[in-house]
Amino acid sequence: MLVDVSEHRQDASIPASRMLSIDELARLYHADEIRDPEELAADIWESDEELEAFLVDLRSSRDT
Repeated sequence: MLVDVSEHRQDASIPASRMLSIDELARLYHADEIRDPEELAADIWESDEELEAFLVDLRSSRDT
């Protein structure tokens, strides 16, 4: 996957016209590697019912 972020480049050694790879983007934005997907987990639902209501609403919005 290639993404053009030429207006955000800080490294003048990379030509602005060249698309950056994912690895280059990660270095450019100082992204940390996610070693454990659990690091991304967030307990945002107070109950299973609240989660289910959200999912029902999400599915119905995709059907329209």
